[in-house]
Amino acid sequence: IQSMPEWLRDDAVTHKHVQEILNKRMSTRYPTSILFLDGYFYILIIVCFSYSSEAHIKYRFGALQDLPSNVNLLNILCLVGATYFLHREVAQIISTISLGTFRAWIFNPENWLDVGVVVLLYYYSLAMKQREGDLQMNGDFGSDADKSFRIG
Repeated sequence: IQSMPEWLRDDAVTHKHVQEILNKRMSTRYPTSILFLDGYFYILIIVCFSYSSEAHIKYRFGALQDLPSNVNLLNILCLVGATYFLHREVAQIISTISLGTFRAWIFNPENWLDVGVVVLLYYYSLAMKQREGDLQMNGDFGSDADKSFRIG
């Protein structure tokens, strides 16, 4: 169905026989488990990143004397979530290439949003992880590394 022209795809998905097949396929365990994993990893990323970034901001501006001990674990969990979504996007790219519809993947803005989330999550999680040691060693809050963290 994905490789059909858009005008035909709209009619095909409303056909009774196609809806029965799609309903049967979506009710199987594998696609449902993927949807649950997506939800789980989104919640994991939101919770871990919010706590981790809040602790780093407070630490950088002097509200905390030392980073909490769980911040490193939270950063690692953010990286695990980003890796999961990166693998999902790579699998989606491979499947669209095999179907011959890679062009549809490129022009879909949702895919670029997903890629953007993965890139930003990697960037900020790695920046927080790298800066933990930098700030504890020299305590220089005006360094170039600190400025790039705030800007980028």
